[in-house]
Amino acid sequence: MHIKDVEQRTGLSRANIRYYEQEGLVHPARRKNGYRDYSPDDLETLLRIRLLRRLDVPIEEIRSMQAGKLSLSEALSQRLAALRRREEQARADQSVCRAMQADHACYDTLDAEKYWRLLYTPPQAAPAAARTDRQEPCPWRRFLARGLDMLLCSSAVALALMLGRIAPQTPGFSLLTYVGSLLLMLGVEPVLLHLWGVTPGKLLLGLTVEQPDGRRPTWGQAYAYTAMAVVYGIALYIPVLRLWRLRRSYLDCRDGLKMPWEGEVLCQSQDIPWWRWALLPAAWGLVILAIIGGSNILLMPANSGRLTVEEFAENFNQMAQATDSPLRLHSNGAWVRDSLRGYAATLENAYPSRLEYETDANGYLTAVRFRCSYTAQGGGDPSSAPDFVYASTAFIQPLLLAMLASQDASAQDMAALVNDRWDQGFVYETEDARTSVTVTCYGYVVDRSTGMLISHDASCGFTAAFDIGTEKKRQPPGSGGCLYGV
Repeated sequence: MHIKDVEQRTGLSRANIRYYEQEGLVHPARRKNGYRDYSPDDLETLLRIRLLRRLDVPIEEIRSMQAGKLSLSEALSQRLAALRRREEQARADQSVCRAMQADHACYDTLDAEKYWRLLYTPPQAAPAAARTDRQEPCPWRRFLARGLDMLLCSSAVALALMLGRIAPQTPGFSLLTYVGSLLLMLGVEPVLLHLWGVTPGKLLLGLTVEQPDGRRPTWGQAYAYTAMAVVYGIALYIPVLRLWRLRRSYLDCRDGLKMPWEGEVLCQSQDIPWWRWALLPAAWGLVILAIIGGSNILLMPANSGRLTVEEFAENFNQMAQATDSPLRLHSNGAWVRDSLRGYAATLENAYPSRLEYETDANGYLTAVRFRCSYTAQGGGDPSSAPDFVYASTAFIQPLLLAMLASQDASAQDMAALVNDRWDQGFVYETEDARTSVTVTCYGYVVDRSTGMLISHDASCGFTAAFDIGTEKKRQPPGSGGCLYGV
């Protein structure tokens, strides 16, 4: 194709075509007579160059695109940014021209400094139109969404503490959960609001936190919203103050007043299908089940399988903490006597003075034995001497748990032992272990609602012989633990 034909097809002048050739953007072949021969690909290249140059894309950027160093999308983004700057400057120029006309400015008296500053003063943005597909949410929807979010935070902290072997009965557990849940909410909720405008509770109930024009909150707005809601909405969960603030917030929201924590953002809602409301109690139930399931973590022993005396003592202390027992064992298996300080003085007579351990040649436990007895002193109401009633949870149940948990007993089986069978005796068998317990008592009846002993005779007594041993016993492969009475 001759250059004259290319001129006609592209509308470019011969000088422009030669210029693009000199810049290395197009490479026509040469005929034998020395004339340039433009191919269809050369024509297409020139048409692309014509378009891009019309958009003021620099020659260097076109060359980079041809070399694969720059994508068209990147070049167009840069061009759009330049066009926006030019458009803003054009609007500023028009504004200054109108201002000079309105001031009837004359050349001889022109205040050049004043109008120069106007050229580079950013114009005030017009307020964005409010979203028309949103409505103010009802107070109850906001309350339930906040409650679900707080439950998720407190549950996450509680489960983390239990994973760390900190039992709910441990002093300070509630305080740690309270402080941790507030910190977790302050750390996580602003991120969710900035990125998506919702939290789990708000997402479920069709609530969004957004600016009046529908944009997501900025980082500062999101953190301010969460912090102010925690302080003014739920009053840091301080009991009486929280109730007062909830009532105040409910009345303000009902009356259409803006909440103190909303500031430059609004909490708005959309209609949701009925099944969203049905999912709310289901979500609460799942979280509560997760907490209950997580509490079983506390019944999983620190040590399992064959135990040394030190490992057994560590298991006992863990189970005692989980069952709220005051007793503890030293690493050598002896009682920590000071652990009963602050409890009934006669309780010291209601647990064995020492535990007897039997081990094999390698130092692993084969049996833990003890005997104890207690007789109520004096007459009167026998139920006024509840020492051994408490002793059942103080040391007997933790001892059973410490031994059985090491044999990988299931949480259900261990719960049956603790609540139903410990006073009757039992045998628990696994694939390669057998643990038996025998109990004898008189003068007491068992309260099945609590699983504890209640004295019914002023001269009642209790004698028990626990033989918690481990014996090798092969069962068919795949069989689980077996629990039965003796």
